[in-house]
Amino acid sequence: MNRSLFVAIGVAICFCGSLHAQSLKDRQRFQQWEQELQKEVASTNEKCGTNITASLDTASWSVIPAERQTYNMASHCDEGCLYAVEMLCKDDLGKEAVKSQIAKITCKAHADATPKVTVDKETKEMVCMFDASKLNFGDSIKEALENML
Repeated sequence: MNRSLFVAIGVAICFCGSLHAQSLKDRQRFQQWEQELQKEVASTNEKCGTNITASLDTASWSVIPAERQTYNMASHCDEGCLYAVEMLCKDDLGKEAVKSQIAKITCKAHADATPKVTVDKETKEMVCMFDASKLNFGDSIKEALENML
């Protein structure tokens, strides 16, 4: 067997293993959250005149302590990250900045209590990171984006 085949088999084994690491209940919950997020990003796109895609980094949810994993990750993404983008789109300059610099939003959970946002200017990906205990962080994300875009 050649090396490429071994690598392909290894990747397949890792991928299948990661699917089984999450329970059916978790996978169903994540699927529901993704569906909710897609409805919310459609609303953001309508308000901003954009075609932004959004996704949840559900693997990052494991950093949240079990007692706080009852929070809805899609709601956090919507009420923090998408809200911030929508607020930028309230004027023409903000709308143009969003249109030209954000094409994809990835929402991630992280253990740090302070929300964070990054924007990769080359890929136009905005990564929005938050802790599940705080829901009203959209204004701080908006302020950070105003300084980045």
